[in-house]
Amino acid sequence: MRTIFLLCLSLLTVGIAYGQTDYENNGYNLKNYCEPGNCLYFKFNNDMNYPVGSTEVEWTMTNTEIAVKRAGSYLVTGDLAIIGKDMGAKLNFEVHFYDADDQLIFKKETGIFEFYSEPNRAEPIVFYGEFDSDIAEKVDFMDFIVISSEVLPYYELSSDCYGPCKDHQLNVSIKEFRKS
Repeated sequence: MRTIFLLCLSLLTVGIAYGQTDYENNGYNLKNYCEPGNCLYFKFNNDMNYPVGSTEVEWTMTNTEIAVKRAGSYLVTGDLAIIGKDMGAKLNFEVHFYDADDQLIFKKETGIFEFYSEPNRAEPIVFYGEFDSDIAEKVDFMDFIVISSEVLPYYELSSDCYGPCKDHQLNVSIKEFRKS
């Protein structure tokens, strides 16, 4: 009886681990650090799948948030999962900031960076930056644009920042944002 119980428990564990279709992620992080009046907070409710509109998705980003402090700093976070076993990506994003008249008032490119996530896990992605407080006061809307994306085997990446390193980057960026 004990053997049957252990066999069933083992099969259940394997079934849960390999049958997982949702990505484990880090959730939303910024709202608690963005005081109304001093900070503008945006949360994207939908996932960002790339390429947009394609049935062959290369990566997906969930829980995307952007916060802008009126003093002149911004923080972009999300949870990124590369689709495919042992795959990574070279990515380049751009953040656009618009005023109330829908005029582009500031944009910042991340530059090409390398990213890898374990299978069925989304890793945190974070961009912190600063700009003039006069611009920050005018920000009414923000957008997040994909400039380039190249998916390739993870062993072709030169970055060695995975898992705990990405969590550390997120925590450090949130601390910097809070201090600004």
